[in-house]
Amino acid sequence: MKEGKGRATRMAVLLPLIIGLGMFLSGLPAQVLSGDTNITPKNACLNGVKLPLAKIGKSDHLSPDCPVIITNGVIKIGVNCEGHLNVYGDSISSGCSGTDAVGLRYVPTNGEATAPGCLCEGWGVADASTDFSGWASIATGGVVNVSGESFVSTASEATSIVTVGGIFRVTHAYKPSPATSRLYEVEVTIENISGLPIGDLRYTRGMDWDISPNTFSEYVTIQGVATTPSVLYASNNGFTIVDPLGGRSDLGFTGDFVDAGPDDHGAHFDFGFGALDPGASKTFKIFYGGAGNEADALEALGAVGAEVYSFGQPDWDGSGDPLTCGPSGGTFGATTGEPHTFIFGFKGVGGVVIVTPPPPTPTPEPTPTGTPTAITLAYFNAKASDDGRVALAWETATEVNNAGFNLYRSGSEDGSYKKINNTLIPAKGNAVSGASYSFVDTPGKGTFYYKLEDVDETGVSAMHGPEKVKMKSGNNALHRSKKQKHK
Repeated sequence: MKEGKGRATRMAVLLPLIIGLGMFLSGLPAQVLSGDTNITPKNACLNGVKLPLAKIGKSDHLSPDCPVIITNGVIKIGVNCEGHLNVYGDSISSGCSGTDAVGLRYVPTNGEATAPGCLCEGWGVADASTDFSGWASIATGGVVNVSGESFVSTASEATSIVTVGGIFRVTHAYKPSPATSRLYEVEVTIENISGLPIGDLRYTRGMDWDISPNTFSEYVTIQGVATTPSVLYASNNGFTIVDPLGGRSDLGFTGDFVDAGPDDHGAHFDFGFGALDPGASKTFKIFYGGAGNEADALEALGAVGAEVYSFGQPDWDGSGDPLTCGPSGGTFGATTGEPHTFIFGFKGVGGVVIVTPPPPTPTPEPTPTGTPTAITLAYFNAKASDDGRVALAWETATEVNNAGFNLYRSGSEDGSYKKINNTLIPAKGNAVSGASYSFVDTPGKGTFYYKLEDVDETGVSAMHGPEKVKMKSGNNALHRSKKQKHK
């Protein structure tokens, strides 16, 4: 391309963006333009209005692979290129002020927790010893000093890698928690790429909770601050800028508190991790999730060993339909956590585990039939190959509140069956569409029978099968039973 033509092409692309940015800035509240570091509910720039990411100070991360909405079938997460949440493009969420944006959504109730109002979820990193920082959010500061390095994703996972001013490389790796279907875990790695010591490493994460049915009125809990020395500041002001060096104010609550509200507020955490040598890194985990009640939410936190957490729970009196505009008032939603409790937690930040892990679930002895669970199984089959392996495959048409699957093997159809998977195979389907699954077993020589168990979130399970295969030797297959159909 000739230089003149290339310059004209670039200007044709940039000019609309420049004009649009100017129009956006001219309409921002004076508090934002003047550097006010707290966007309160009254001066929030969104109030439910969609603002395209290009108008919010997006970084130079130009990957075509982001933003994305990922799910494990129970939890949906909307991940932007720089690792912060809230992405448009899904179905309208439940409650009084539904939205097609996804930040943190609980699929069984279609409840959305961070996107109906201010798109305030975000993160920031800083070296407080040199007063340098960078951060990424849509509405609480935009994207500042953050440059994209890479972004990769699948239907259920996403990893954002960015650099911040040539000092930090920050990785946010989102994936379903292997311990519970109610949580996504985000492994955060902060590397010192500057070649010089970082004297005072800081990390900030915060969001505006917006919990249906009465979307801009919720109860908020924060716990674990007192037992986590790295927490420098925590409050219910989810509208605070995510710059770790920015000004701070609360909306009436700081530190540890329970069921503050009902109000339009959120959760904000500032961490201080101390010095970081050149080439060294700090790694910890963040958890985002939801459950049908507070007890299940606490069980999920115990399963992952959380050290600090926040709950967002509904302002709902327990009557009417909570998936529309349920009546407000009373403390039913805060006390029970119904119809959904949203979860925001941390691990590996120098605190202690504050929720007792649940006891191990004993392996049930499989039976030919069980209590029906809320899945529709399309098929389950077992196929032997000539290398001594048995390929187990199954597919669901729909899944509702399904936690996952176990597989069992026996040497006789009516004999004792032994579980062959080490951990629960996580559910991937949902109420609208199912999913395909597979597992490989190496049983050796003989005739074998396989059963599939599906387990829902309440612990109810159902068995399917058996499927029969006959192995002539450890690496040779004779035949298998015909494919078993389930309707």
